[in-house]
Amino acid sequence: MIRNRKNNKSENKPRQRQISDRADYESRRYLYHSFDVTRTRNVELRDEKVTEIQIDKNKNNFFKYWITRIIKLIIVSLLIVGFIRFSQLSNKVTVSSVNQSLNTTYATVIDNFLSKSIFNKNKLTINSTKLVQYLKNKYPDISDVKVSFGLFNQNINVKIIMSQTNIFLSTTFNAGLVDDQGRVIETNILTQKGYTIVNYPVNLKLSIGNQVLTPSQINFIQTVLYQLNNKRISINHFNILPGADELDAYIQGKPYYIKFNLNSNDSIQQSGTFLALSHYLTINNIIPSQYIDVRIDGRAYFK
Repeated sequence: MIRNRKNNKSENKPRQRQISDRADYESRRYLYHSFDVTRTRNVELRDEKVTEIQIDKNKNNFFKYWITRIIKLIIVSLLIVGFIRFSQLSNKVTVSSVNQSLNTTYATVIDNFLSKSIFNKNKLTINSTKLVQYLKNKYPDISDVKVSFGLFNQNINVKIIMSQTNIFLSTTFNAGLVDDQGRVIETNILTQKGYTIVNYPVNLKLSIGNQVLTPSQINFIQTVLYQLNNKRISINHFNILPGADELDAYIQGKPYYIKFNLNSNDSIQQSGTFLALSHYLTINNIIPSQYIDVRIDGRAYFK
């Protein structure tokens, strides 16, 4: 079968819109275009609402920002005020010492010292070192002072440590107690009982705070006393010869005394030399009539 190509050749004609024969065609066409316009308007209105919402959010963020800043400022201020309040000190001073009868006196002296400076009213600025030195200078029998503060209150706690002493020093004028630093801490002593008696025949009137012996001399006397007592040898008293650096120890129940070199650093060696000689004399039934001299290192003489 042969087709005629010419007859089947399509002609280029403009395409015409087919018009529907439905009765509501025009109304439907109008509604289609109206829908497009309404949708566009809705988008514009939505954009305006988004803009309004963003403006409201910016206002809320601004408000929250300043509220947060104010709250933080209040918290920091309260912390600062609380810290200042916590670090403040009251006028209440609590003193603890061995001699409880003097606690009130110590408390009054400390309170007078603290009242001289406004910086002593705060835990951070109080000069504890100066307070300790002030008490030591005023009371020579004080060896150390420990200052502390209450954790949950503003009280000042002062612990006073007294010098350990048992030396009763007697001169040609008077007598008094001497601490481990060689300072006079008391002169109104009614009895010598319980103290180590040291006679120091010099023309010196003892006053509280006077430095009459050196700490090394006090240590020498205490070491000799300990070494001899440890061997059950009791010392009745000591004599210090002025200007001779000589310490004489008088033993109870013995007719002789022991000569020590007071200003040397070998108190243990001198004590050991005496103990060795004493043992030798006891074995051989020898009793010196006057003294035993151990002032020369490693040697001992008796008479």
